[in-house]
Amino acid sequence: MNGADLMAVNHSALSAAAIGVVFVTVLAACGLYQAQAWFAARRLAGRSIMAMLLLTLGTALVVTVVGNAPPASQMSFWSIPALYVALVATMRLGLASALGSWLVRPRLAWIDAAGLHPATPFDHVHTVLGIAPHERPIALQDGAGQTAGRAVKELRRNGIRAAVATDPDAVTPALRGACAEAGVRVMSACEFRELQQGRVDLDILPEAWLDATPLAREGAVTAALRRGFDIVGSLALLTMTLPLLLLTALAIRIEGAGPIFYRQERVGLNGRVFRLFKFRSMSVDAEAGGPRWAVARDPRVTRVGRLIRLTRIDEIPQAINVLRGDMALIGPRPERPNFVEHLGAVIPHYHSRSAVRPGITGWAQINYPYGASVEDARNKLSYDLYYLRHRSIGLDIAIILGTIRVVLLQEGAR
Repeated sequence: MNGADLMAVNHSALSAAAIGVVFVTVLAACGLYQAQAWFAARRLAGRSIMAMLLLTLGTALVVTVVGNAPPASQMSFWSIPALYVALVATMRLGLASALGSWLVRPRLAWIDAAGLHPATPFDHVHTVLGIAPHERPIALQDGAGQTAGRAVKELRRNGIRAAVATDPDAVTPALRGACAEAGVRVMSACEFRELQQGRVDLDILPEAWLDATPLAREGAVTAALRRGFDIVGSLALLTMTLPLLLLTALAIRIEGAGPIFYRQERVGLNGRVFRLFKFRSMSVDAEAGGPRWAVARDPRVTRVGRLIRLTRIDEIPQAINVLRGDMALIGPRPERPNFVEHLGAVIPHYHSRSAVRPGITGWAQINYPYGASVEDARNKLSYDLYYLRHRSIGLDIAIILGTIRVVLLQEGAR
């Protein structure tokens, strides 16, 4: 193989890898990895159209950057929508077939006084709520003298890797030891519900819960890597959006008198107050009567402000706060001091949000719409504290992709 052939192979491999990344990123950003999108025809159609457009643009970018890569350069852009439609149809048919076939094997069990109950991935939420099992339980101690160890091995043979204890008293030391030995995770109903819903139950959260989170084990190296990611990410965000930022500033100036940027006090890491930067999206006298939450169709929002709030452009200048160390790219949204004081007095664990730097985006932002009440703040806190309990690189990547989805689909903006 000569040098030209080797270069062509390398281009082909690079092109294929880049297009694969584009496909995964676009599908995630359009919310097509969310189960609910596949069971609502209108939602699936809207997201599919957006995905096809982005895939076409993304593939064009790959071809431009990589160069004359055979797999990409020989692909007609009209074939991308066709390929996507075929992919969606295959996935829909595959999912429908799997739901009623042997392909869906039990992966979960629940434990109560009667024994171990297998549960498929599609009915496990109901089992946590105490609904009677579909199948005969595997007794922990039957007439033949079956031991907990044998019962757990039977679960393993059926592909089950976790068990939910709806009755804590049923989890004997022997059963817990057998599960640990077999690699079957045992969790409480509350733990399982938290993982399934992506939020914590504030009413049962213990006082010292932060001591058992990744934050308590985060060392200097991890902290430095996170800070480096924030700096590089915020610089990239400002660089890539610079033309858009200049146009936004010009539009705000043309619309009327007043500052282009809005600086507002917010509460950050360990309760420290800092000044947050945003594009001004409201009239100059918007808070003449004092601070208050924004509401749907808020009359204080300007015409330009309505557009930049809908597309989240008004939030981009917060990258400056990230560079200054006031914020991170990912974390709980910073709140205003007077709201923090009030909410901290009525919502348990509210001040725990300040255990990390606030973020431009976060787990609550991609899972809950804009909040404008104490109840909304409580619900968003349950997601923020879930992030603190399960903070990881994988979760951060999921938040970044979810943020793209929220911006593209204009979810929860006011």
